[in-house]
Amino acid sequence: MICPSCQQSNDALSVHCFNCRQTLIVSGDKQLSSQSQRTVRKMTGRLTSGIGGMIGFFTVWIGLTKVYTDHWLSGPQVAIIGIAGALVGGIAWELCFSRPWRR
Repeated sequence: MICPSCQQSNDALSVHCFNCRQTLIVSGDKQLSSQSQRTVRKMTGRLTSGIGGMIGFFTVWIGLTKVYTDHWLSGPQVAIIGIAGALVGGIAWELCFSRPWRR
């Protein structure tokens, strides 16, 4: 993030400029800079996709190891299907839950 006062380059999540100590991130009653808004959206998207991925992985893994045990899949195959479930869960969570909150 570029400081509006001294043009010093700072980390995207820095609260104060490293050079002049100017406040970069404002309180909730003021508007965030566009770069801060993009950073927040990016981090929120990664977090929510990760949550969806974990839900997808554990749903598939528990379903194949604890609930539906009468299958012909080996352990590595169950893990691969679990990873596919994580990808599907992450994408589904992103599309269904995360997008409406980013407006």
